[in-house]
Amino acid sequence: MRMGRRICLFAGLAALLLAFGFSSAWAQSSAAVDTHDQGSHQLAFSAWFGADAYDLDIDELDYSESGTLYSLAGQVTYAYFIRDTWAIGGALNFTRTWSDDEDSTGEYTDVLLLAQGKKYFLLSGGAIPYVGLQAGISSIQMDFGTESESSTGFAGGGMVGVEVMLSDRSSIFIEYNLLWTKHNFDVLGLDYSMSSWMHTVMAGLAVYF
Repeated sequence: MRMGRRICLFAGLAALLLAFGFSSAWAQSSAAVDTHDQGSHQLAFSAWFGADAYDLDIDELDYSESGTLYSLAGQVTYAYFIRDTWAIGGALNFTRTWSDDEDSTGEYTDVLLLAQGKKYFLLSGGAIPYVGLQAGISSIQMDFGTESESSTGFAGGGMVGVEVMLSDRSSIFIEYNLLWTKHNFDVLGLDYSMSSWMHTVMAGLAVYF
């Protein structure tokens, strides 16, 4: 599919970006020691394409639907290092999701506010792998043809990524992000229940201060 090719292209560009980071950061791995110490601050910006596997249930009609939706999203993240290599913070995420399937029930806009915790691993080379968990709220507006409905629900998941330093105060990263959301809707008197697993690969830039 056309969108699938776009996702592959984006992943390829992200891989090239990461390779560039390895080459420029290999000699600067010692810079990460200060930036990831207790008391440091991180501000990160990222964007991505993604694919969501979803399940939609309408109890009154005994109807269920599942499929794949595609997402374009941007995220701003702040983190504070409470201990060396241990950070807590939050993320604000804006996601627009649609489908190239004409039979799909709807499209939606999702705004997420997440609390995050991450653990970084300072290795001898230029790469800095990390893992983390996240949980928060998801505010979604679902478009059902000419109708629309809003809902606020739970969101939770985790991430794993690799960061490389560009300078003593900046870095690039690539991350796999997994997020689960759950929402209920009432449209034209019908109850909609929608859960979504969001699988995304993001690339971004971070600054430290």
